[in-house]
Amino acid sequence: MTSQRKPVLIVGAGPVGLLIANGLAANNVPFDIVDKKTGPSSESKGLAINISSQSAFKLCGVNDPIGNSGCKIKRLDIHWNRHRFSSINFSHLSTARNYLITQPQWVTEQELINSLKIHVRWSHELIGLQQESSGVVAHLQTEEGEVSEQYEYVVGCDGKYSKVRSYISRDEEFTQYDMHFVLGDFQLEQQVPRDTVQYQVFSDAFFILVPISNELTRVVVKYDGPPPDRPVQSADIVDYVNKYTETPLIKHNSNWISRAPFYNAVSSRMQSGRLFIAGDAAHLFSPIGGTGMNTGFQDAINLLWRLTYLYRGYASRALLNFYEEERVPANRSGMITADINTKNIADVSKAKEFIDAIAPVISNRSNLRFNLPAAISGYTYTLGSIGGHPDRVGHYDSALCDYILEHKPNQKEPHQFKHSLLINESDINRETSNRVVEQCLSYGFIDVLIIEADEKSIIKQHLQDTYTLLRPDGVIELECCHLDHNFIFDYLNVNYKANIDSAIEDKQSENGLLAL
Repeated sequence: MTSQRKPVLIVGAGPVGLLIANGLAANNVPFDIVDKKTGPSSESKGLAINISSQSAFKLCGVNDPIGNSGCKIKRLDIHWNRHRFSSINFSHLSTARNYLITQPQWVTEQELINSLKIHVRWSHELIGLQQESSGVVAHLQTEEGEVSEQYEYVVGCDGKYSKVRSYISRDEEFTQYDMHFVLGDFQLEQQVPRDTVQYQVFSDAFFILVPISNELTRVVVKYDGPPPDRPVQSADIVDYVNKYTETPLIKHNSNWISRAPFYNAVSSRMQSGRLFIAGDAAHLFSPIGGTGMNTGFQDAINLLWRLTYLYRGYASRALLNFYEEERVPANRSGMITADINTKNIADVSKAKEFIDAIAPVISNRSNLRFNLPAAISGYTYTLGSIGGHPDRVGHYDSALCDYILEHKPNQKEPHQFKHSLLINESDINRETSNRVVEQCLSYGFIDVLIIEADEKSIIKQHLQDTYTLLRPDGVIELECCHLDHNFIFDYLNVNYKANIDSAIEDKQSENGLLAL
């Protein structure tokens, strides 16, 4: 490792790349972020920021508020032939936030740039990469000419045509549909609720209305077949929608409009050596359900805490290998869900199971009040079991995450990535509790929160055992009862401390990354 080599290069200053940049900055990990564009995007593109992503922003140290000018979506309404058939309401969720945020992607990007105190290096295009034993050489085309710079790791957040992905894998799992969508941002002639997304479904068509500001609504329509070989026009949406409304809903041209085929794609690889990809570089989903950008945020925080732990010396490079192992199956799961939702909405006549699942009947009460809102909010995100441990291990727990954000012990460094051990003190005595706390704090990367025996809190409903260990991304890593507290330390010693001890002699003092 040389003094000229920085720890991380982020390629692409879209929402995912900017979130990674914010997280690294909050944890004092040096990095560069480059983008081939000349400046911030003006594209509207991705919209929805789900509830778990809002928590991820806070966990990643985004200090400035995100979504203040957007719409707070509290409900999704499904209409059949102009009549409301069913609703998915987020108000029943027992979380600190019970709404999605919808706003143009360029607004989200600008808010993340404003929160980031380090400048994006615009007009820097990645044209080549060269992996070496101790780092990566990145070849960049700038306005002044070609330059070569050295980094420990490169993270590609460079979208559908990712240059970084071409050095990792060209293999994708792909699902394409015989249809395309046209989407645009319009001022509507009729007032529609600004806290509700409307799915307007007909026997031969559907369109979606998504409020994105006080004035603008994103309108998405579906056409059969591939996109035509001509420029997209506002009339492609205006004429389509007005055909299915009793009075004209749209009269004006769009503020922004685009067109693309319907498809899902997931990369089979997300890592090769010191190269990683995240966001649209790793997966692209149908717009039905609004999962694409949020899945990218899940990629971001999963990789972020690993890079941070490596930089601080909490773990070896082996920790990074689990990024691909966890995220590829999670993204495949997201593709399956997007595929099912797309087929259901695109042809309701063949979607009996879908209709049955959202029908407003007593047997669906739990599904409509809790299951579907939780899934759309990102709260059913799971990685499966971690290290062979069953039950809730590997699941993201929103309530525990909110509790940690509210009660984080070290307010001087509120956004430093650390594990959190929650102790349900009603199960153990104070002496044992103190001993466990002391030993956990000795690791340096664990915050301990004790739930008092007499505390009346909804959080106790989420503590199924005495000890619950959460990763920095809000995923449950370990649970055990009061009789097994030594199991916690055995697990930490094997998965973290042992890795540190084996790597310590290779640590380079001038930077702090473990060069293994």
